Amino acid sequence: MDDDDDETDTETPLTATDESDDDTDHEETGEDDVDELNGIELEAIGYRTTERKNGATLDAAFRVHNHRKRDVTVEWSVTDDKRSGSVSVAAKDATTFWVRALEDGKTAVTLSHDGTVIATKKVDSRTELDRKTKRNGERIEFIDCQTIRVVGNFEDVVIEASFDGDDFGNVRGPVGPVDGERTIHVSELEDAPENSRLDAAEAFRDASNTFPGGGAVRVANPTLVECGKKLFDEPDDEEFIEFVDCQTVRIVGDFAEVRFEVVFDGDGFGNVMPFIGPVEGERTVSVDELEDAPADSIILEVEAYREGMPTIPGFGALLETNPEYLACQEEIFGEVITGK
Repeated sequence: MDDDDDETDTETPLTATDESDDDTDHEETGEDDVDELNGIELEAIGYRTTERKNGATLDAAFRVHNHRKRDVTVEWSVTDDKRSGSVSVAAKDATTFWVRALEDGKTAVTLSHDGTVIATKKVDSRTELDRKTKRNGERIEFIDCQTIRVVGNFEDVVIEASFDGDDFGNVRGPVGPVDGERTIHVSELEDAPENSRLDAAEAFRDASNTFPGGGAVRVANPTLVECGKKLFDEPDDEEFIEFVDCQTVRIVGDFAEVRFEVVFDGDGFGNVMPFIGPVEGERTVSVDELEDAPADSIILEVEAYREGMPTIPGFGALLETNPEYLACQEEIFGEVITGK
């Protein structure tokens, strides 16, 4: 991972294994529906280990390609699991989404549109996307909401930015190589408006393969929400996430989707990341409303997304972590199992 100073640099090309035979498009009545399904492709990418507040997790990456001339929203579900969601993809574009990997490391996802299955894809290898380990001294630092410093030697750096004009949007693209050290401003990213917020940056040693999560160093903006308030003029008193107690959260504002992360102590310590759908004005949510969350779960993190935002952890409009997480462990579990 990024904090490892191992000098190893494996040059194995990024591959995704697909053992599913269910790659056939399914037709519906009507020419538009047929064209819509034929123009959508599901790609299984690979795995990535993520260091989170409550320990390391293994996530699987999938990518939806939209070859059509208009935007589309499709639904995904994890095979042999209960998790599901949706992803919107712009015309002639592609969008990546991540799901928590199953314990056997053979996570499969089925993609559908209006109840019709498009394809099922599976990655059956634990080969990870981030296996190009960071070398000594390599790093990416956020100087401010729109500027980063990259240290190291890389063939390309890709940055991700969000903007809020007539509509909220985001853009991702390359900004060129780094030879030793370079300071990069968000304005160097093509099509990024003046008020764009730098969301994340990733450095690649091989410019021919810049898939998200496959770089040598990747860093997300540590002050994402604060930068959004500063650049997008979001009023502090109109939208917020409030932890009422260990198992209840109050959300105020208008959001298209809200993601929860809850932790529990059953046969072993675990976590799930359910979505609850939209919030219109205000909504109070407790653990018993969250799919796959045991009754004795603790709410660790809540993130709210506006319409059009990718529902990826860290890319939302508001993100709040339980300020009493350790005390909640003592209250719910009877002991502190893991820190933040």
